[in-house]
Amino acid sequence: MSDDDREKYPSELAERFQVRLPPGLRDRIKEAADKNSRSMNAEIVARLEDFPTLQKTLFATTRERAKLADDKERLEWELDRLEDFRKRFFNKDGKPAPVLAIPQPLLDRISLEAEQNHRTLDAEAIAALEVAFPPKSIDINLLSVFLESLIGVSAPDGNSDYLNYINNALADAKQPWTVRAGWDGEVSFVPYATRAEQSNDEGGEE
Repeated sequence: MSDDDREKYPSELAERFQVRLPPGLRDRIKEAADKNSRSMNAEIVARLEDFPTLQKTLFATTRERAKLADDKERLEWELDRLEDFRKRFFNKDGKPAPVLAIPQPLLDRISLEAEQNHRTLDAEAIAALEVAFPPKSIDINLLSVFLESLIGVSAPDGNSDYLNYINNALADAKQPWTVRAGWDGEVSFVPYATRAEQSNDEGGEE
């Protein structure tokens, strides 16, 4: 019987496809084949047949990861809201903070002012209350530092920009004071003087 007449083995009837493997991949395939008790060829065929299932699993895993990322973002947003709620309605010691009921028209005016000053609603309300209810006592040390900073500002080569800075800050804070310095070094605080009045006085002196 010639080789052409004998019945061929299944391995001889199978299609052949030559693949060039990158360095190291053959060793990994052999290791996996030995672990699964099959030949390298059978290992490769099994992996190829499992590819559609693996692809579906990978797609499902990717979709699940995206969902988890969305859930994580949503939970972080909820935590931020809870933290804001805690700061608004509870003190640092955990006790409930006082709640102020503000009429809607007043709240609208505060909101408009806050938007113009680029501040939050809370910050604007606090700033307004600070002006309306100034502290009954002062920090002597802080006042001393401020007064010492005024020494020498009236000299010919003194820092007139510093005086302008102070007066602008006082006017912006709606504080009814203007600081003036004479050429003799005398510094005075003028009550209820606005920046416009100060400018007029300086213009008259010229």
